[in-house]
Amino acid sequence: MNETFTEVIVEDIVANGYAVSDGFALAKYLLSKARSLTRLTIKSCNQWISERDAQRIKKLQHDIKQECKRFGIVPYFNGDPRGCVVKLKLHIKYDSWDGEHYCVPAKRS
Repeated sequence: MNETFTEVIVEDIVANGYAVSDGFALAKYLLSKARSLTRLTIKSCNQWISERDAQRIKKLQHDIKQECKRFGIVPYFNGDPRGCVVKLKLHIKYDSWDGEHYCVPAKRS
């Protein structure tokens, strides 16, 4: 099934008793944070990053964890930007590359 990231998040959130609007809000939040985190991760792979950028990476990861925790979703982070930098362990099983986690896309489609 070829669903968009937002559709998958909304389906997962609604299946766990949350409102559709919560799903849309979470998807929008995660897409934004994943773009920022991916940009910084790419920068850290290509050059030395400042202490400020390193702190920003930690803060983004913390913020994503806290927002996901509200909905019982567990995020995983990959420091290699060639793959998916932010992956989620959702309640519902979805077809995914590794069979366990759902990738948060870092680019707008």
